[in-house]
Amino acid sequence: MSIRQRSSMLSRWVSRRRIAGWLPAGPSERLHFRLLGSSDAASIARLERDLHRPQSLSGRDRIASELREAELGDSNLSLGFYDGFRLVGVILAYVLPQSTREKPAGETSPGVQPGVVYLADLAIQKGYRQHLVEFVSRFTDLAREHCPGVAIEAHSLEPEMRLWRYLVRESRGIGLHLTDVEPLGEEVGGLSLYWVRWELTGTCKDLARALPEAGVHEIEGERYVLRVIRCTHHWDGIRERWDALLARTPGATALQSHAYLRAWWRCFGNAQRLWILTFWRESELVGVIPMQRICEPWLLGFDRRLCFLGSRWEVDRPTLLFGEQQRLGERLLVEYLHSAQSDWDEFHAYEQPEGCSLVGELARLAGRQRYLLSVTADSSCPFLDLTGTFAEYFGARSRAFRKRMRAAHRKLANAGSLDLVRTARWPEVREAFESYLELEARSWKSGTGAAVSGGTRQGFYEALVAEAGPSGCFHVVSLRLDGRWIAATLAFVHERRYYSLQITHDAAYAAYSPGTVLEYLELQDCFDSDLIEYDFLGGFLSNKQRWSATWRETEQLYIRRRTPRSLARFVWKSRLLPRLKAGLERLGVLDRALRWHGRAKDAIEGWRESVARV
Repeated sequence: MSIRQRSSMLSRWVSRRRIAGWLPAGPSERLHFRLLGSSDAASIARLERDLHRPQSLSGRDRIASELREAELGDSNLSLGFYDGFRLVGVILAYVLPQSTREKPAGETSPGVQPGVVYLADLAIQKGYRQHLVEFVSRFTDLAREHCPGVAIEAHSLEPEMRLWRYLVRESRGIGLHLTDVEPLGEEVGGLSLYWVRWELTGTCKDLARALPEAGVHEIEGERYVLRVIRCTHHWDGIRERWDALLARTPGATALQSHAYLRAWWRCFGNAQRLWILTFWRESELVGVIPMQRICEPWLLGFDRRLCFLGSRWEVDRPTLLFGEQQRLGERLLVEYLHSAQSDWDEFHAYEQPEGCSLVGELARLAGRQRYLLSVTADSSCPFLDLTGTFAEYFGARSRAFRKRMRAAHRKLANAGSLDLVRTARWPEVREAFESYLELEARSWKSGTGAAVSGGTRQGFYEALVAEAGPSGCFHVVSLRLDGRWIAATLAFVHERRYYSLQITHDAAYAAYSPGTVLEYLELQDCFDSDLIEYDFLGGFLSNKQRWSATWRETEQLYIRRRTPRSLARFVWKSRLLPRLKAGLERLGVLDRALRWHGRAKDAIEGWRESVARV
């Protein structure tokens, strides 16, 4: 047997073992994105040295200086494409106040707006070129969200123009249109220099034609075509159909609405890959499974986890958006998981209704195909039925509870003129949100992890106000004493259901229990409206539990492929880890151990990233 034949046999053996999960994931199986900063200059410069000609190199110091300046000016839109901890693609981009191409006096380009996103560099290793369009689409998503309506410009040497021409052919589906390629009559190292300009086009509506087929499933004689949405340009194209499916889906919450999840993705989806499954019957959108794919490092390599969009601790209780055809959605999900094994190592469905039929479908798949399935208890979610009157509801509470509520209300009302104000109109709700942040700065939450203000969390709520405020779905309810804000609630309203997101109060009035009085008056206001349900979203705090005796119990589901690596992870997460936590809790050291674990995890990930940069 020749060396080439032996090499081919070895390659096929390694490929089969990777697919089976015996070996760690290979290239292109652990991909994710990350925003780049000045600390990444060394790894960016190394990638450029591998891919660019000497005359195109910027050098580590210059890259670090430009990124640092862009970070200080809040104009950095640079994005990294990673395979594990290894940087395999880079886009260096900055927001500039004006175009990089000077026009003669009096000459303007039609439709050109002031300011541009300047693309300083685009580089991707050859083994990952098949992911170039997804990489660029993720960058255009960032550009659309941070500076909508602004064009993208770049300078390019003649050999790199082949890359731009490839993008011209392939990128129309992601809303990127090449409008200008102009030779500058200059040379760099003997190579001609060009100026390139792109425009971001509007939302794509015809997804049945824009997205390629990712699979076909036949169920009960019907043919369903799978198309996977991986950029927000396509996601925004089904906004109306998304919310129409949501309205018809039993048990779906407002936190699965297009507005809420788009705001969440903009602020928290930087490292993940969008993985929204859409199922079509000809040109009809039958259902949507809103998911993301996370590349998660652990001791034996990387895991690719498919899970719902959103955060588990927000208690959003995600579901399949199939209207009245939930069983069809569950069967299509199971068919996809079995047919696309190379796309995932673990599927995680959190906060599912206790005893839901999805558990049965996954159990049948696990039994038939030897997958590993784990079902454990998850969040408890209190709620109130608002179809009666407040007097009937309040009269059913304990006598001591009613006495405390009335006493707290009377005490605060005697201190001055007390008013409950609900703000839901646009743009007043945006100003009310700013007042909420000012109030929070005077509360016990200020400077803690529970605060809305500061960092990504504030950015999320600002995005949510922008997405849901114009439609009247975002509410700010304030309690005012002599005109001064002393307590306030942020809420989301959808399909006559009221979702309590955040509450805060002025610490100077803590003796008056303003948060309790606000909840008391807010519930009265909700009962008097046309709302049908008040959802507290989670039972983590005792102030939520005291208002309701009705609960939704949920459970979380894990399903993994049965391989040695998966079995080790499965036994640790579903068997050993719960027992370890229970033992530490009995000893009273669980919180301390979790803090140590968090610090150790951050230190290890920092070390891995620093090694990847060297």
